[in-house]
Amino acid sequence: MKLASLLPRPSLVICAKCGGLNIKIMDWVDPNTEELLGGSDDPSDYDTYCETCEDNTGIIAIPISGLTEVEVELVITKTIM
Repeated sequence: MKLASLLPRPSLVICAKCGGLNIKIMDWVDPNTEELLGGSDDPSDYDTYCETCEDNTGIIAIPISGLTEVEVELVITKTIM
């Protein structure tokens, strides 16, 4: 099972520590074929990295389905301030 299937769709994924959007999630890649194999079914804090915090922080998925474009912008603005 892929991480994407575990997140509510559509979602805004943010850092669990600072609420920022500058996050990365570890994934496995076959070095011979460069095929993306997928990451963990349930990423631990170790599998996620926030470049703002410069730490493995964990993530939070905020469901945004049903929100207007303006409401999504407000969520984004609030999380990065």
